[in-house]
Amino acid sequence: MFINSNKLLFANTMIVGVMVSICSNNWFMIWSGMEISLMCLTPLMSGYNMITSECMMKHFIVQGVSSSILILGLVMSLLYFNYSNNLVLISVLIKLGMAPFHNWVLVVVEGLSYWVNFMLLTLIKIAPLTLMSYINLNTNFYVILSLIVGSLFALNQSSIRKIMAYSSIFNLGFMSISSMNNSIWVIYFMIYSLILSNLFFFMKKLNINYINQIIINEFTPEVSISIWILVLSLGGMPPLIEFMGKLMVFEMLMSMGQILILTIMVLTSLLVMFYYIRMMYLSLMFSSLILKWNKLNLINMTIIIFLLNFMMSPMFIMIKSLI
Repeated sequence: MFINSNKLLFANTMIVGVMVSICSNNWFMIWSGMEISLMCLTPLMSGYNMITSECMMKHFIVQGVSSSILILGLVMSLLYFNYSNNLVLISVLIKLGMAPFHNWVLVVVEGLSYWVNFMLLTLIKIAPLTLMSYINLNTNFYVILSLIVGSLFALNQSSIRKIMAYSSIFNLGFMSISSMNNSIWVIYFMIYSLILSNLFFFMKKLNINYINQIIINEFTPEVSISIWILVLSLGGMPPLIEFMGKLMVFEMLMSMGQILILTIMVLTSLLVMFYYIRMMYLSLMFSSLILKWNKLNLINMTIIIFLLNFMMSPMFIMIKSLI
């Protein structure tokens, strides 16, 4: 398989920028690492059509504005201004794409390929999430808003990319509230990235861009089961691996007495689970009788997905207990 050496260089440098941010012990180096990541992600977004170029420019402008707000907040904190931490928090929320600063994510993801979207929704968010864990501010309002927006607004979407964008906003609510406990948000982020990478692999390989393509197309039983295990896991269906991540967050909130946020998380998780199950139900309804009654030969990717979701759940729980 041919690999573009320029893109490989930018991808590796972007990872270096993320590592600089999370390993630094001063604000300037954290900001520098995020800027390195931004400068390397922007060329990876470039394409040969107008839509991709437009999305790249929108992302660059939004991230540039948020970086300016961040450096302003950091300078003001050195001068002991009272609202400097709020500026830092707003810049982090913009970089993450959490509600109410989420509209740019929905616009940008539509024009990008799946593998660039994966970096945008996972790798590039590591540094801002780490920075959020350093900020001693109450983010409950933004968490609740992200949970509601990520669950409600995805109901009427047909684009896979937009559904994944809303799913990212929803899961950012979980990760940001759990950022008070480093072990929990890191484990949750790893689980989410693992599922999203596998799901995007299938979407890219099968050239799926809209829900109706999943519903109408008659994939082999192995592919269909793999996709729906991943989708249900992303929705948090027990006992799949994403449910174990949410369970750790619920346990943390119960120990802290955050009953209101816990209740909202449970209700919005049920709503997310509803539209994922609805997609699966429609797919089964439209599938042919041959696929319904054929003997399933679960091989290769299906077995791998099954093992990732069922067998790795105890491993993450054990890691969490050891940290």
